[in-house]
Amino acid sequence: MIRRALMLSSLVLVTGCEKPAPPGEQAQADVHAAEVAALVSAPIPGGTVISPTLVIGGQPTKAALEELATQGLKHVINLRTPSELDFDEEKVVKELKMSYQMIPVPGAKGLTESAIDDLHAALNPEVPTLVHCASGNRVGALFALRAQRHLDADFGEALATGVAHGLKGLKGAVSERLHASPKDNFPERASARVTRFKEALSRELGAAIKAEGLAGAIDVCAQRAPALSRELSTETLSLRRVGTRVRNSETNTPSEAMRKVLKGLSKGASVYVGTVDDTQAAVHGLFIDKPLCLSCHGPQDTLAKPVLEALKARYPDDEATGYAMGDLRGAIVVERRRAP
Repeated sequence: MIRRALMLSSLVLVTGCEKPAPPGEQAQADVHAAEVAALVSAPIPGGTVISPTLVIGGQPTKAALEELATQGLKHVINLRTPSELDFDEEKVVKELKMSYQMIPVPGAKGLTESAIDDLHAALNPEVPTLVHCASGNRVGALFALRAQRHLDADFGEALATGVAHGLKGLKGAVSERLHASPKDNFPERASARVTRFKEALSRELGAAIKAEGLAGAIDVCAQRAPALSRELSTETLSLRRVGTRVRNSETNTPSEAMRKVLKGLSKGASVYVGTVDDTQAAVHGLFIDKPLCLSCHGPQDTLAKPVLEALKARYPDDEATGYAMGDLRGAIVVERRRAP
């Protein structure tokens, strides 16, 4: 669970959910975090390097801020109240040519929706950032509540995110808050995952087509689509694609029960939520709705030679051609994982 929580935090930093990203959640930023900075140590109490652009922990000293600045730190978010500080942290930070933001969290009563939203808005995947309080406890608390409020995390994922980010003494208060605002509406959670997957894959396909042509998009579907499915799966939800005609037999082959569900989908009823193969599932139909889709899925005699060659190299048993506009091509399936 802790590993998943760290992945959840890292994913968001790489996905551009925060400003100044465009609307909609992003599963991969245009510039990878590792290329933006390389925060490699956290010389503060309870310090942890969550990702190359996020360090969290307790109160930094002036020397620690200087060291982090040499690593490429650009922004400091302080969750302590002004009366707690024994030096002018804002002045030191700005003298080091970094930006500074205070989101005061005076204990449990400071874990407000406003504070959660302010933290979420302040995090930027392209800006190396330190988030700190006195010990890291309030940092973990706010990250836990943010995970539930903004990142579609269920109770277990959100609490684990908090622990991974330093949550200790406020764990009871945070648990109560998480229980009071449950995020376990399966259809909504599934729909959010599907949207994130489609937006992320669309961006990567667009970039590949621009850089390498249509043949490059085939490599993205072969390599990045399965990877995105894994990244957007959790300990409680799994995400995968299935096809009415199979291109990748290792990952996209539907069961007989799933085939029956697919046959029942239409543009007017494009989502099925129910039990498939004894598992709660949300099946979101994928229809050929853009001419560009036919560039790789249309009749074979209409496909460009580089596309045909790339398909043959990647998928020697490919069946996913011959579609027309409006056809159901397959579905994105989100399933509730069974408890071990």
